[in-house]
Amino acid sequence: MDSDFQERSNAFWKWLLEEASAKVNSNVKLIDLRGQGAGRGLVALADLEKGEELFTIPRTAIISVQNSALSEKLRSVLEDLDPWLSLIVVLIYERLQGPDSKWKPYLDIHPQQFDSLMFWSQQELSELQGSAVVHKIGKEEADTTFRDKIVPIVISRPDLFDPANIAALDKAETTVEAAIVALAHIMGSTVMAYAFDIEDDSEDQVEDEGFVSDEEEDTLPKGMVPMADIVNADADRNNARLFYNKASLTMKALRSIRQGEEILNDYGPLPRSDLLRRYGYITNNYAQYDVVEVSLNDVREITTKAMPLELGELDSRLAYLSSEGWLDDGYDISRAIVSSSVFPLDLVALVRTLLLSPAVFSKTRAKKQSAQACITLEVAEVLQSLVLKRQADYSTSVDEDKSMLQDPFIERRKKLAVQVRIGEKEILRQALAELRAFIADARRTKSSIAHKRDADEHVDEGVKKLKFDQ
Repeated sequence: MDSDFQERSNAFWKWLLEEASAKVNSNVKLIDLRGQGAGRGLVALADLEKGEELFTIPRTAIISVQNSALSEKLRSVLEDLDPWLSLIVVLIYERLQGPDSKWKPYLDIHPQQFDSLMFWSQQELSELQGSAVVHKIGKEEADTTFRDKIVPIVISRPDLFDPANIAALDKAETTVEAAIVALAHIMGSTVMAYAFDIEDDSEDQVEDEGFVSDEEEDTLPKGMVPMADIVNADADRNNARLFYNKASLTMKALRSIRQGEEILNDYGPLPRSDLLRRYGYITNNYAQYDVVEVSLNDVREITTKAMPLELGELDSRLAYLSSEGWLDDGYDISRAIVSSSVFPLDLVALVRTLLLSPAVFSKTRAKKQSAQACITLEVAEVLQSLVLKRQADYSTSVDEDKSMLQDPFIERRKKLAVQVRIGEKEILRQALAELRAFIADARRTKSSIAHKRDADEHVDEGVKKLKFDQ
């Protein structure tokens, strides 16, 4: 198996230079990083300067709808699909072409098995306990989409998608339809893990540093960029970035890179739960971006216990918050090391608005005032209830989880799940400690003000009595 791995790497490197016409810095080398759990990677053979070009890939070498021969044969069909699905169909086509695909050496270095959450069993997913990432996998929705949109395309064109080749790729499935769906999942995971958003080639551009959301990604053209997807990622040590040029894409050093140092890109501020969902692995360098999501439904349930509202009144406030841009399906509690507060402003504004008395809310809306995102004692008490509710969704403690990680025989996927849930529980524990300290201090302040007010009233009464006696 080791020789096969190296043979594929050698074939890819030869294809990259000779057929793809890529330009690779002579001081950049493709290496085997399986011992570190990272597959392949790139390292510097000598010191590299900041701004130095590491490699340049012609746009013609990218696997994309535009570049595939399938675009001429199914143009209208591919145009009717979104960027994700159209690239999945292209990858299925190219994979089935075998040696006839001009990208075969490149396709051969991509995995055909993934540890991303899409491929976990229900038992394995249960190890994530209360993590909201379980609800983001969307396997059933993907199954339906593939059956409704991809299966008909593939079955209707056996001249393009040979049924025998489909069956040969997935012998575990008993029907052609099931085999196509399984193949679509592999290609979909390949797109999620390795594809890049391909900017328009009309002008030179730099890869966006703002990092796009899942929703934004759905609308951007996708492509598989040779070499660029071999560059591993690291939140702290990233030292390279992809630049988009009119005819090519170039990876450049963001800083000086020492001899022997790995060349690293960055995924952006992704929590480890999303790393696991998208890529099937995690790294502690992304622990700083871990989050715990609380749902809008949980916020409504707990807040309305503190301030009961009629359904019409509740809907009115939610509509107001939506118009202000504060409303969402879920809200992320984060680590304090990433932001000044573990609680996002939109969550605080939501809770505070739902806690307003009807009279105060009417005045706020009439004056067209913006929702206030400051934590009061009442807001903190609701947030505390939210945190406690989310803590109850996890069936083990942090200490119990850390003890599990000491087991040298722990299964890989269970270990990944335990690491993710430890991070989320630590966030909840930190948030609860901050809230309890805030609430205790706020109550002391409130009590002190009340005592002072009572004392002042006693003094006033004494003065009045003195004047009356006189």
